Amino acid sequence: MAATFSFHEAHPPAWIATRPATFQRFAAKYHTTTAQLADLARQAKPRLLIIYHYPNAPEEVFADISTRYAGEFVVGRDLDIY
Repeated sequence: MAATFSFHEAHPPAWIATRPATFQRFAAKYHTTTAQLADLARQAKPRLLIIYHYPNAPEEVFADISTRYAGEFVVGRDLDIY
């Protein structure tokens, strides 16, 4: 059965690649890339995926995940209601 909502953080791989090597190692251990999140969402099949805690412009996160995940998703912003 599909989950109703799934909340998850994500960082675009292209953004991570611009960061210092120490952060890249940290991100590999403690953060999820948009590619990894797309794989997880395809398995979980939420009705709505809500992406939060993203490091750069929401439009960049939206554009990156939309090329990787066909399900319904939003890039959350403070005080949004779903």
